[in-house]
Amino acid sequence: GFVVFDSLGSKDEIFDLVEMHDENILGIGSTYDGTFNGLLVCLDSTGKFVDTFNGGKPVVTPAPEVPGGIQWLSGTQRPDKKIVVIGSTIGEANSKTVITQYMPNGEPDKNFGDGQGNLDVNLTDGLDMGSSIAVQGRQLVASGTSLPHEGGVRPFVFRCLQ
Repeated sequence: GFVVFDSLGSKDEIFDLVEMHDENILGIGSTYDGTFNGLLVCLDSTGKFVDTFNGGKPVVTPAPEVPGGIQWLSGTQRPDKKIVVIGSTIGEANSKTVITQYMPNGEPDKNFGDGQGNLDVNLTDGLDMGSSIAVQGRQLVASGTSLPHEGGVRPFVFRCLQ
Protein backbone atom coordinates (compact mmCIF):
# COMPACT_ATOMS: atom_id res chain seq x y z
CA GLY A 1 0.00 0.00 0.00
CA PHE A 2 0.92 3.64 -0.19
CA VAL A 3 -0.31 7.07 0.88
CA VAL A 4 -0.49 10.26 -1.19
CA PHE A 5 -0.90 13.34 1.00
CA ASP A 6 -3.63 15.29 -0.76
CA SER A 7 -4.17 17.36 2.37
CA LEU A 8 -0.59 18.66 2.40
CA GLY A 9 0.60 21.40 0.08
CA SER A 10 2.06 20.87 -3.38
CA LYS A 11 5.55 21.89 -2.20
CA ASP A 12 5.80 19.61 0.84
CA GLU A 13 8.46 16.92 1.11
CA ILE A 14 9.05 13.91 3.37
CA PHE A 15 12.77 13.08 3.71
CA ASP A 16 12.78 10.45 6.45
CA LEU A 17 10.47 7.91 8.07
CA VAL A 18 10.82 6.76 11.68
CA GLU A 19 9.03 3.80 13.24
CA MET A 20 7.66 5.01 16.56
CA HIS A 21 7.56 2.92 19.75
CA ASP A 22 3.78 2.58 19.31
CA GLU A 23 4.30 1.17 15.75
CA ASN A 24 3.05 4.35 14.08
CA ILE A 25 5.23 5.98 11.43
CA LEU A 26 6.58 9.54 11.72
CA GLY A 27 7.24 11.37 8.45
CA ILE A 28 9.90 14.08 8.70
CA GLY A 29 10.37 16.82 6.11
CA SER A 30 9.43 20.35 5.13
CA THR A 31 6.64 22.46 3.79
CA TYR A 32 7.01 25.61 1.72
CA ASP A 33 4.84 28.74 1.77
CA GLY A 34 7.38 31.36 0.66
CA THR A 35 9.79 30.12 3.33
CA PHE A 36 10.54 26.58 4.44
CA ASN A 37 9.01 25.20 7.64
CA GLY A 38 9.77 21.91 9.37
CA LEU A 39 7.06 19.27 8.88
CA LEU A 40 6.13 16.21 10.95
CA VAL A 41 3.26 13.84 10.17
CA CYS A 42 2.32 10.77 12.21
CA LEU A 43 0.52 7.92 10.46
CA ASP A 44 -1.02 4.69 11.69
CA SER A 45 -0.70 1.31 9.93
CA THR A 46 -3.52 2.22 7.52
CA GLY A 47 -1.92 5.53 6.45
CA LYS A 48 -4.32 7.73 8.43
CA PHE A 49 -3.16 10.62 10.61
CA VAL A 50 -2.85 9.61 14.29
CA ASP A 51 -5.34 11.57 16.44
CA THR A 52 -3.10 11.58 19.54
CA PHE A 53 -0.32 13.32 17.58
CA ASN A 54 -1.15 17.04 17.27
CA GLY A 55 -4.87 16.29 17.03
CA GLY A 56 -4.37 14.29 13.84
CA LYS A 57 -2.78 17.23 11.98
CA PRO A 58 0.77 17.80 10.70
CA VAL A 59 3.16 19.70 12.97
CA VAL A 60 4.56 22.70 11.09
CA THR A 61 7.59 24.36 12.67
CA PRO A 62 8.38 27.86 11.36
CA ALA A 63 11.68 29.68 11.80
CA PRO A 64 10.63 33.33 11.39
CA GLU A 65 14.04 34.75 12.30
CA VAL A 66 15.69 32.92 9.36
CA PRO A 67 15.30 34.36 5.81
CA GLY A 68 14.63 31.03 4.05
CA GLY A 69 13.26 29.07 7.02
CA ILE A 70 14.15 25.59 8.19
CA GLN A 71 14.00 22.00 6.89
CA TRP A 72 13.90 18.81 8.93
CA LEU A 73 15.93 16.03 7.29
CA SER A 74 16.04 13.21 9.82
CA GLY A 75 14.90 12.16 13.26
CA THR A 76 14.56 9.46 15.85
CA GLN A 77 12.60 8.62 18.97
CA ARG A 78 14.22 8.34 22.38
CA PRO A 79 13.43 5.46 24.76
CA ASP A 80 11.18 7.88 26.76
CA LYS A 81 9.19 8.34 23.49
CA LYS A 82 10.28 11.96 22.93
CA ILE A 83 10.94 12.75 19.26
CA VAL A 84 14.17 14.41 18.13
CA VAL A 85 14.62 15.90 14.66
CA ILE A 86 17.56 17.55 12.91
CA GLY A 87 17.83 19.94 10.00
CA SER A 88 19.34 23.25 9.06
CA THR A 89 18.43 26.84 8.50
CA ILE A 90 18.06 28.03 4.91
CA GLY A 91 19.00 31.32 3.27
CA GLU A 92 21.81 32.34 5.57
CA ALA A 93 25.47 32.67 4.60
CA ASN A 94 26.26 31.15 8.01
CA SER A 95 23.55 28.53 8.36
CA LYS A 96 23.08 26.53 11.55
CA THR A 97 22.23 22.96 12.39
CA VAL A 98 19.01 22.86 14.38
CA ILE A 99 17.89 20.05 16.67
CA THR A 100 14.36 20.15 18.09
CA GLN A 101 12.79 17.81 20.59
CA TYR A 102 9.05 17.12 20.69
CA MET A 103 6.85 15.36 23.18
CA PRO A 104 5.20 12.12 21.92
CA ASN A 105 2.03 14.12 21.13
CA GLY A 106 3.90 16.50 18.77
CA GLU A 107 4.25 19.48 21.13
CA PRO A 108 7.70 21.07 21.54
CA ASP A 109 9.58 19.89 24.63
CA LYS A 110 10.15 23.18 26.48
CA ASN A 111 12.72 21.48 28.75
CA PHE A 112 15.07 20.94 25.80
CA GLY A 113 17.60 23.42 24.40
CA ASP A 114 16.54 27.07 24.46
CA GLY A 115 13.35 26.54 26.47
CA GLN A 116 11.27 26.30 23.29
CA GLY A 117 12.52 22.84 22.35
CA ASN A 118 15.30 24.02 19.99
CA LEU A 119 19.06 23.67 20.06
CA ASP A 120 20.92 25.76 17.45
CA VAL A 121 24.47 24.60 16.69
CA ASN A 122 26.81 26.80 14.68
CA LEU A 123 30.04 24.88 14.12
CA THR A 124 31.71 26.99 11.41
CA ASP A 125 31.42 30.30 9.58
CA GLY A 126 29.97 28.48 6.56
CA LEU A 127 26.90 26.44 5.77
CA ASP A 128 26.40 23.85 8.52
CA MET A 129 23.80 21.34 7.37
CA GLY A 130 22.68 18.76 9.93
CA SER A 131 21.51 15.58 8.23
CA SER A 132 21.18 12.71 10.71
CA ILE A 133 20.73 12.09 14.41
CA ALA A 134 20.88 9.06 16.69
CA VAL A 135 20.35 8.33 20.36
CA GLN A 136 23.35 6.91 22.20
CA GLY A 137 22.46 6.21 25.82
CA ARG A 138 21.09 9.50 27.18
CA GLN A 139 22.93 11.62 24.61
CA LEU A 140 22.34 12.58 21.00
CA VAL A 141 24.89 12.12 18.22
CA ALA A 142 24.41 14.27 15.13
CA SER A 143 26.13 14.43 11.75
CA GLY A 144 26.12 16.64 8.72
CA THR A 145 28.19 18.60 6.25
CA SER A 146 29.85 21.99 6.39
CA LEU A 147 30.74 23.97 3.28
CA PRO A 148 32.31 25.76 1.55
CA HIS A 149 35.82 25.26 2.82
CA GLU A 150 39.16 25.46 1.17
CA GLY A 151 39.46 22.05 -0.37
CA GLY A 152 35.70 21.42 -0.51
CA VAL A 153 33.18 19.90 1.85
CA ARG A 154 33.83 18.79 5.43
CA PRO A 155 31.67 16.27 7.27
CA PHE A 156 31.04 16.70 10.98
CA VAL A 157 29.81 14.61 13.88
CA PHE A 158 29.07 15.95 17.34
CA ARG A 159 27.55 14.72 20.58
CA CYS A 160 24.89 16.65 22.53
CA LEU A 161 24.71 16.20 26.27
CA GLN A 162 20.98 17.11 26.26
